[in-house]
Parts: sequence; structure tokens; C-alpha cells
Amino acid sequence: MEADEGIKHLLKKIEGRMKFLSYWPSEKRSLKGYLIYIFFSAYFLLQTMFLMMMNWQRWDFGFKVLSVENLNYLNGVVSLSTDAFVNTKRTTFFFEIMSKRYYTYEVCSTNKTNTKTRTLQDKFENLRKTIVKDMEGRGIFLVSFSENILNGYYASQILSPLFGIIFFFLGYARLDQLSLPFVFYFPGITSTRYPDITSISNFILICIVEFIQIAYASWLTFLLFACLVITVNNIVVEMKLFKVNLEEFNAIYGEINADSSCFGGSHMEHDYGSSCFKGGFDDEPTYHACLRNCVRNMAIHHQTIYRKIRMLNEMFSFSMFYANTFICLQLCFAIFCFQVDKMRLALNECEWEGQPSWFYPYLQMMLIQSSIQPKLNVFNIFTMDRKNMASVVQAAYSYFNLLSRLMKN
Repeated sequence: MEADEGIKHLLKKIEGRMKFLSYWPSEKRSLKGYLIYIFFSAYFLLQTMFLMMMNWQRWDFGFKVLSVENLNYLNGVVSLSTDAFVNTKRTTFFFEIMSKRYYTYEVCSTNKTNTKTRTLQDKFENLRKTIVKDMEGRGIFLVSFSENILNGYYASQILSPLFGIIFFFLGYARLDQLSLPFVFYFPGITSTRYPDITSISNFILICIVEFIQIAYASWLTFLLFACLVITVNNIVVEMKLFKVNLEEFNAIYGEINADSSCFGGSHMEHDYGSSCFKGGFDDEPTYHACLRNCVRNMAIHHQTIYRKIRMLNEMFSFSMFYANTFICLQLCFAIFCFQVDKMRLALNECEWEGQPSWFYPYLQMMLIQSSIQPKLNVFNIFTMDRKNMASVVQAAYSYFNLLSRLMKN
């Protein structure tokens, strides 16, 4: 299936931002990429820690709170930038998954002239296209909506210094009353006794540097969230397509049974034009060839889904390590965990009775693999699976109920 224009635009935006930062492709990193990573992540964090050690005793309560908030924020930025800069698997696997799109095949590859078969194929093909269009549309909307929220959040951090500069030139504020988003130290501009900004030009220069750092953090957050949402959405769509293909399989091959007189039953005279099969196959070789090709493709599709899940595990292991406290990230992974159950149930309801003997090993292989719940192992420290997701949701509801009762009392 061809990529939707919205998906193409989103992939182009992600690739463009990664290339602008010189973070990808990893083999083509320039000096700019290393300088961006070192200055806007590592240096900002280290200089905050340095200023806290040098000025903690003389700072008032407001500056202490500001510095601790800066430290927490910059620790997150360092984690995001390290994930994007060092964890090259995330971007490589992301573009590999998106470049291949979805595994598609014809459930019934022969007998095109049969009107009933052609009608069924058209029905399920339209259903597949509808699923892809709706799911991708939702994914694009979620990413775009979240990007607007992120932009608003990060833009709000520059409002205070921006209005401070305006009020300074209007004569309503003094230089020592202006505030910066972060505590900042750079030799030649500020001293170790922060805050000691002596001129409005230095203040504006620091503001520009910090505004760039905020834009950098906004880009990193967008890249993580966009890659996560689009990758999970791709796997969920793949699972839904597998389920639809199983339904089409049941519709075309579902009427065969072991006692049928068609193709090897008790009667020697076979009425190949009978309604024994929904597919209306002309002869036994045609039926077996079509069925074998279908089952083979179903097995490949099933393996493709689990390979993508393994790639997802490698892509976001480090992300889960530093973002495990955010329930929204966990719930995003919960989506595909519960979709695996639906895929397993669809396999259990497959029309397997009366099929040829070679059919059953394929079905058993897919059933056994589907019975293994997908897990996201985070450096063997903790595991994210369906049970973990249920615990998170239960804890969230318990906390919400506790707060509701406290508010009522």
C-alpha cells in the first residue's frame, strides 16, 4: 500500500530535523552534531550543577527552587538528546519499518473470474484500505495535536524574559528584576556569582542562547513522541490487517470439511462446480496451490509482526528507562499489547477443520507464537507487558479515586 501524503510529510519532517541536527544518518555526522549535543545538553546540565555548588549557600529560596527545577528539566533534555544521538537503532529501525509499510498479499490468488470470489476480495480490500486510512489519519492527528501542545508548552518558557525585555525598554522594570528561563554561566558573560548580569546586551545574548536550547528540547521531544506513535500505530495496523486477512481466509476457505465429497471425499465423481467451497475453485490442484500460497503468506505476515515488535523493543528500551514515570508513554505501548490478544483470538477462530495435513503445522506455529505475550525489556531492570499495563492503569484509577474522595471531604 502506498504511503498517505500525511505520513510522507511527517516522515520528511522527522528526517529533516534529524539531518539538521546532524544526528542521522549516524555515519554522516558532522562536527555540528557533536557540538549541538555537547553544548545544548551536557554543558547546560553541568553548568547548572556548577552554579548550584558555588552559590547554594547565598541563594534565596526562589533561586534554589529555580535551580532544582532547571536541573530536573535539563536532566530530561540530556536523556532525550542521548537517546537521539547515541541510540542510532531507534531512527534506523523507524525508517526501516516505515519504508516497508505493511505486508500485503492476496488471500485467494487464483480464480479471478469467479464473481462471488471477486466480490469477497473487493469487500475485504476496501476494508483493509479503510483501516489503513483511518488508523494513519488518527496517528497523524495525534502527532500534530501533540506537537502543537509541546510548542505551546516550550514557548511559554520564553514569555517571562521576553516581556521582561519589553518592560525594561519601556522603563517599567530594572535589569535586576528580569528573569531567565535557566540559571546560566559562561565565562566572559557571567561570573560564578549568579545572578550578576551587568548589561541588557548580555541579558539579551543569554536569552537568545536559552531560547535556542528550548527549541532544541522541543524538537527532541517531538522526535521521540512522533517516532513512538507512528511506530506503534504501524504495528497495530499490521495486526488489524492480519485479523482481516484471517476473516477473508474464513470467508473463502471456510466451507471445506473432512467429510465433503469434494476433492478426496467418499465419492469418486467430483462435482468441481459445486458450492462446496466459498471460493468456487475449479479443481483440487488449484485449490491446494491457492491455499498453500495463502497460508505461507499468513505465516510470513505473522513473523513480520513479531519482528517489528522486537524492533520496537530495541528502539525504545532506553526511552522507557528514563521515561517510565510518564504513564502516557506506557499507555501508548499498551495499545499494541492488547491488539496481540485480538490477533490470537482471530487465529483461534480460524476455519481449520478439514484442511490438508500440511496446513496444521503453519497454524500451530502461529498459535504458539501468539500465546507468548509481547514484552518490552528495559535493560533487564523492569518489563513492560500487559500485566504491567493493567497495574499502571489500576494504580492511576486508585490515585484518581483517592484524590476525588479527598476533594469531597
